[in-house]
Amino acid sequence: ALLRGAPARIDRRMDRGGERVVDRTRIERRVAELRGALAELVRVRTALRAAADAAADGGGPAPERLRAIERELEQQLGKLDRLGRALLDDAGALRRTGNALQDGLTDIRMQSSRTLFQRLAPQVRALARAAGKSVRLVTLGGETEFDKSVADQVSDALIHLLRNAVAH
Repeated sequence: ALLRGAPARIDRRMDRGGERVVDRTRIERRVAELRGALAELVRVRTALRAAADAAADGGGPAPERLRAIERELEQQLGKLDRLGRALLDDAGALRRTGNALQDGLTDIRMQSSRTLFQRLAPQVRALARAAGKSVRLVTLGGETEFDKSVADQVSDALIHLLRNAVAH
């Protein structure tokens, strides 16, 4: 089916879709940074193992080397902590953008009751002509919006009510 909607509504949804791409790209970048930090931790662990093995063989590393490895490990743990928090923030932004996009897509499906009333008016005129009666259709609440599928579902029932109103 052809998507119809106010251009401004569609433009806002397209902007939200673009924001999701930006959010996803940011998350992918953070994941790459996390992988790099993990690789660095593996390197530090390997250096620590080598130092521990050397110490076990009696030719232990100088205390300065162990302190340097400890500092590297502390830096990497801090980096992982920051990246983890940033990734959570990015995931939250992606969730918010996704919710806004979903709300916007729902908004596109909305139509005003005025649209439904406009579809009913010609049918009421035809019913009145067929019955030989003068009928005036007065509608209120034209700015009220509802899902288009609801309009499709109630349209036949409204025609039936109007047909009865014209006949009686």
